Amino acid sequence: MKKFTTRLKSKHRLLHPYVLSILGFFLSVPLFAQENKEDLVGVKGAINPQQMNARQLVGQELIDDAFPNSIPIFGSKSRIKFGGYVKMDYIQDFNYIGSAYEFESATIPIKGSPESYLKGQSTFHAKETRFNVDFRTVVKGLRSGKEMPLQIFIEMDFFEDDPSLYRQPRLRHAYGVFGNILAGQTWSINADLSAIPGIIDFAGGDGTYGDRVIQIRWTDKITKNLSYTVGMEGPKSGIDNPYELEGVARTTMPTFAGNVRWEMNKFSHMQLGADVFQHHWQGGQYGPTQKAYGYGINLTGRFVLDKKHRNSLMFGASTGKGAGHRILFLEFSPSDGVISDNQLELLNAHQAYIGYNHYWTKSLNTTVAAYYASLNTVDYQLDETTQQGGTFHANLVWMPYTNVSFGVEYMHGVHVVKDGRYGQANRLQFMTRFRIP
Repeated sequence: MKKFTTRLKSKHRLLHPYVLSILGFFLSVPLFAQENKEDLVGVKGAINPQQMNARQLVGQELIDDAFPNSIPIFGSKSRIKFGGYVKMDYIQDFNYIGSAYEFESATIPIKGSPESYLKGQSTFHAKETRFNVDFRTVVKGLRSGKEMPLQIFIEMDFFEDDPSLYRQPRLRHAYGVFGNILAGQTWSINADLSAIPGIIDFAGGDGTYGDRVIQIRWTDKITKNLSYTVGMEGPKSGIDNPYELEGVARTTMPTFAGNVRWEMNKFSHMQLGADVFQHHWQGGQYGPTQKAYGYGINLTGRFVLDKKHRNSLMFGASTGKGAGHRILFLEFSPSDGVISDNQLELLNAHQAYIGYNHYWTKSLNTTVAAYYASLNTVDYQLDETTQQGGTFHANLVWMPYTNVSFGVEYMHGVHVVKDGRYGQANRLQFMTRFRIP
């Protein structure tokens, strides 16, 4: 594919031992953030399926001649690529967990509840199997004749949560990129997938920030290694209603989001982002009508720690008011705010994670990760309101052939509610994955 003639412009006691012990270990490891052209062991990436489309390309990046494994469409400047994989999981639960396919600690029953007396189960599934199409071309302006890059990306899987749609296809991504503009459904602007640890569990860890949303955004370079993104995203709101007042949570404006990303080299980066969202309780005929504005601030990063790329560190943390809907652990209950007769009170939400990946050999690697999330509840919320939780993951992944991988992962999770009661659960997951080259 030809290049352009001109380039574009470019409280929390239960989980602290996990976090502190792993933080202590990571802080003792020297940082090596230097790109090199040696035999890089860890560049193949981790097994985490979310990292397969970790970053959307824009502008000149879309017309790189090295579009790997793509097929030219003869007679045009277009190329197309088919991707995806088939993945089978065997999950062995040693305790009852409300989510059979993802390790979501908010679904772990609290001690003494009816579900807490239930035992574990064995689950086999292939719901994570997916297929995608990536189409790229160059289009010409009807009047100016100026060439601009265009990408269309669509991906489907079978991970529909509704039991009645167990084997139905689900739309994961559907977006287009025109120059520096992206529009459609994909990961939210501040969901930094390239900084998420490579765990086998599909949920990707409870303490992650962001989700796939409908959006429109602009990405551009500030300098060679510094870029920014700004945009608008489809809104979401979850408001707790402990007094059972009349009304419903509805938003009347989009979420505004932006970030700044520093690429130290091809494999190490840091990203700082912020979101602003509206929360609106519409009380109908007799209920209160209240409006409030929340925010979220998010810092993420990934560092390669040695010349051979055998070791890498990934981290992320966020804090905000009315930001509970952005954190996976808190999505299972209304966690953005609480409505009363007099006010809509937004709640402070926090999350953090840290992960470490080590390649024992070129074909064998391990990821260890810990995730934590919490919500600052208020006195008049119910005692069973989710307040904090987290998970610990440790795995071993074997890649004997290109695009073929096998793995096993141990998981432990904790779920704590407002009155201090908690539940714990353990899971073991085995996987086999065959990826389209």
